[in-house]
Amino acid sequence: ESNSDRFNKFFKPIVNPVARVAENTIGFVIPKIERIPWYHFFFLSFIAAVPAGAYILGFTKIGFGLEVFYFLSRYYEQHAYILALSIAAFAFLLYLFDCYYWESMTGRVSRGIAIALLVLATAVLVCFISASHPYGPISLYIVATPMWLMLIKYVFYRNLSMRTYVPWLSGPLFFNAVVIMAGWIWWTFSLESREWTENTRLADAQASGCNPDFLNYPQCQKYPGTDSNEVCFEVDPANPGPPIFYDFCPIVCLDVFDVCSNMFIVWVGPFLVSLGLFFLSFFATFLKATGTIEQEALKFAKVWLFLLFAMWIASSLAGAGAGVSVTLAALTLSAFVASSILLAASFSNAERGEKVNEVWKNLLESYSKYLNVAKGLMVVTCAPVFLVYLAVSFLNQSIRNINLPCSRKTQRTESLRDVVGAGL
Repeated sequence: ESNSDRFNKFFKPIVNPVARVAENTIGFVIPKIERIPWYHFFFLSFIAAVPAGAYILGFTKIGFGLEVFYFLSRYYEQHAYILALSIAAFAFLLYLFDCYYWESMTGRVSRGIAIALLVLATAVLVCFISASHPYGPISLYIVATPMWLMLIKYVFYRNLSMRTYVPWLSGPLFFNAVVIMAGWIWWTFSLESREWTENTRLADAQASGCNPDFLNYPQCQKYPGTDSNEVCFEVDPANPGPPIFYDFCPIVCLDVFDVCSNMFIVWVGPFLVSLGLFFLSFFATFLKATGTIEQEALKFAKVWLFLLFAMWIASSLAGAGAGVSVTLAALTLSAFVASSILLAASFSNAERGEKVNEVWKNLLESYSKYLNVAKGLMVVTCAPVFLVYLAVSFLNQSIRNINLPCSRKTQRTESLRDVVGAGL
């Protein structure tokens, strides 16, 4: 008996199960990357890195995130309310005038311009309110990434089918996620002033334009009785050290920025970008998955929930728990919206309808015993929304009856009086 035979006899029963466990574990954390030519891989990796680099440069501490947040909070946040009302009014007018039924060439062009303006204005609004809702820019980035990739498809890969192009993105997206994660870790630990500490938190809070909580800590205001946002201690933003307190400033004033999460999201921004790209890289593989989309999504959901839970625990232990839960929820929601864009772009209208009907049928079969409860909850919770929709629909029908060129033409139907008269 040779040495190789003896090795296989004693160690093969141990090695094979270990290899299977390792393969299954790696399959959970690494997507099934589609093999593509190397030049396409590097080109698509560069393309995917463009929006990621723009976000990191503009909204994280590696770039000019602190300055951008401060600038937006001081000069543009006060205009967010007017911009939001303008967006809502413009969208309401488009609905009233049936923009989704404009079928002429002029109508389609006008509708495209109107929708583009709505999307652009919404993106600007998200930037305006980023000081009070710092998770807005990262959510906007994740939703915009698949739109950017779809645009690249129509410019450079117009002869490639969408179902082939989307799986091609899995490797470049995962590659960017790993590179950004590694680069952020290296940047963080390269200097002590870049690490997340209490001194860094206080310095970045003031530099990013966080509003101190003088309602609960009125004794921490540097100039009591004024509208000043200056606190009664100082931290050098260039070289964060222990805060320097004024004579009347108690140590409890270190908690004056606890309700603000701007500085943590600016610091952890590259990690959030990496998580978003990691999420999209998995969804890009679902079209070529060996199982069904539902099975692959269920596998990835376990990994995603574990990552979110681990990040929540780590941020809470680091003293940055304020706003992190909302940020993670917004990150997950925006990632699902972005992945839905990828999946929707890969199917035709008829196929999307079939998929929706299939999912709806499976939901009804799985949760049929809870259907009556769901209907009751919908009636109770959505009754005000239904009344508002009823009023808006009545106004929409009234405008249609005017027969404006941009409105949908109303279809004449027999009234109940005519039907009853004909029967008599």
